[in-house]
Amino acid sequence: MGSGTDNGARATARGAGRLDWLDAIRGYAIILVVGIHAAAYSFIPLDALGGWFGFLLSAATVPLFFAADGFLISRRLDEGRPPRWRDVPRWAKRLLLPFLIFSLFYAGLRWIGESRGLLAEHLIPVDDPLALLVTLYRTPHAQNLYFLPALFLVRLAALPLIPLMRHGIAMRVALLLAAIGLNLAARATFLAPLLSAPVLDPVVYLFWGLPLFLSGLVLARLAPLVAGREAMVGAGALLLAALAQARGLGSLFIVYPYLAGLMALGRGLLSGDGRLARTFAFLGRRTMGIYLLHGPLFLKAGQMLVSKAGLAGWPGFFALWGFGFALGLAATLAVERLRLDGLLFGAPTPRPRKARHHSAELAGDQSAPRCGEA
Repeated sequence: MGSGTDNGARATARGAGRLDWLDAIRGYAIILVVGIHAAAYSFIPLDALGGWFGFLLSAATVPLFFAADGFLISRRLDEGRPPRWRDVPRWAKRLLLPFLIFSLFYAGLRWIGESRGLLAEHLIPVDDPLALLVTLYRTPHAQNLYFLPALFLVRLAALPLIPLMRHGIAMRVALLLAAIGLNLAARATFLAPLLSAPVLDPVVYLFWGLPLFLSGLVLARLAPLVAGREAMVGAGALLLAALAQARGLGSLFIVYPYLAGLMALGRGLLSGDGRLARTFAFLGRRTMGIYLLHGPLFLKAGQMLVSKAGLAGWPGFFALWGFGFALGLAATLAVERLRLDGLLFGAPTPRPRKARHHSAELAGDQSAPRCGEA
């Protein structure tokens, strides 16, 4: 009896540590997500951000949230708690409810702006219910929200694959390669019209996100093999990604080494109790709120303030980035203070002690851009 309790305590501690460093990685990633959106509101194309800076900002920011979710699903499999169809309602509450709430909220703000002549472009077709539903689904008024339904679809698509995921790493690699091939084939055929549309359709990101999700399961199997050498392996993987970027190779040769490098470095450098690790983990546990709240409202307000201050180009971009992130975080903390995070964000924001105590329960949800689940 005592031995079993000790083993369970050690397992919980191990799970909590892994959760902490994944939270820290998500904290790093959500900062970059806000930066990508700030670039759009600064009218700076990502291609114009500069070679290495643009590479660091955008190469694997959103993919990291998909991969983190796959990593956590792998942990559930290892603990004998595989995802099941009965988990779908909880996923819907965690992902689709915040998507619906904030789609309606931002659509309402957009409609007020349009009806009062503050916004010249009319995106909210209030006189056509069907068109309004399509608008809410594709969220052209708040395009960053696409990630939540996309991750929900990725989890649904992964459920039938759970029996195969139980096998060794060879099967997981085979699933990853098959998903990459499926994504490429879909983009070359029936997804092609959606790729050129001026909206972000979650179905597109289902096909893109599934292989990224599966890469997390592969990395979870590789993690024990590099234990104690994470920093060296992570630096090597990032170097490979940088070389692929410098040589203009395809995204497959850039994103996956970059993901592996970030995950390894995060596990090696952000697993402790240092100030940097704790700061990133603090942000990582609030990625859902920051993700939902930083834009478009705060970024649009920041855009006007930056313009009035006469800032343009790079100074305006960095000012808007800091403004949007600071207000997104402040609003998230205010929602927590009012104890509305469970309603608005799909689940209460986990505190460190609670996250350790309920690590098993939260394992499949922390990636939503905690953003993740992002």
